[in-house]
Amino acid sequence: MNSIINIDTANERRIILEKLDTWFDEHIAKNHVINTNKLVKISEFNINHFTLHYLAEFSFGEITPQSIAKTLLYPRVMGTSIATSFGQHFQTFCHEVLKATPSIVPGIDIEFVDQVDGRHKWCQLKAGPTTLNKDDVPVIKDKFISIKHLARTNKYNINVMSDCIVGVAYGNPLDLNNFYAEIAKDFPVIVGQDLWLRITGDDEFYAAILDKFRKIASKYRSASSLQSTVNQLSEYLRENPAEVGLNSGWPHS
Repeated sequence: MNSIINIDTANERRIILEKLDTWFDEHIAKNHVINTNKLVKISEFNINHFTLHYLAEFSFGEITPQSIAKTLLYPRVMGTSIATSFGQHFQTFCHEVLKATPSIVPGIDIEFVDQVDGRHKWCQLKAGPTTLNKDDVPVIKDKFISIKHLARTNKYNINVMSDCIVGVAYGNPLDLNNFYAEIAKDFPVIVGQDLWLRITGDDEFYAAILDKFRKIASKYRSASSLQSTVNQLSEYLRENPAEVGLNSGWPHS
């Protein structure tokens, strides 16, 4: 059987946190800053003039270059941009941070010793509570069933109904979409803090991860970087109001 993750000492947990810090910095934060700095022209956005003006007035009480710029930027920078990047790079997380070796079952992301019950776990790892889709459900169930057959053939001590799990890196059980509920009818779905407790044996590890990521944001002085992008896009919009449907110019300029 391949080597499995067995994190049972404080030093091993410290090393994992350091690797998490490096992984998030290199793959997520730097790309997020680069992508944010690109958003200084209207060509970077797909715009619905009707909803854009409504949202700017609703959120900021006025239609100005600044309010339009913020309405365009904030959802992109705080939502879709970094969420997409996190999902795209999540598989590198398994290999660079957890040092997971390929499972003997194709498609199983990691195997680890559960620090709560001491059992060997076969884990399909997902990034977040909404990343599972309908097509994933039968694929994951088939993988777990193949482990059952493998265990019978090789006389492994595997209780498929409890040792085969879907692990969700962040979130809470109440955040899970309905496709996870389909998996949970047959196999455990372990989420966020509980997952990291089982991998590391430390019930504060999840909070430590969040703190690491927060400190990376302060390193990049993210607030000032975002404000700079808002200002640059605002200036562009001030000179080009027609690009957001204002052919007669800014109403409050």
